[in-house]
Amino acid sequence: MARKRDDPIKLVLRLPRPLHHRLGRAARVHNQSLNTEMIDRLEATFRWPELGQAVRAIRDAARKGAAGVEQRSREQMLEAAEMLRRASDLLTSVADDQSEDEGEGQ
Repeated sequence: MARKRDDPIKLVLRLPRPLHHRLGRAARVHNQSLNTEMIDRLEATFRWPELGQAVRAIRDAARKGAAGVEQRSREQMLEAAEMLRRASDLLTSVADDQSEDEGEGQ
């Protein structure tokens, strides 16, 4: 039977034991499987450019000023705010993970 394009790919991966333990702990904290935790983290690395884009959009909107904002600018500000919220969630997740790792190292 031929594989479909969206079928998951089975991958054998060698990880350093400490990294495997960190991922396992994070998966338990997030109440998800190790596989899902790893996929979430890999996908998050592709969202980092959104943070820069959000910062630029907010900076540009601030330069234009709040008075007399046109509809297009409002839409850009709303879009930038949403991207900033997602970036903030991502940064919070990274900070939480680092705090957990620092706490365990003591």
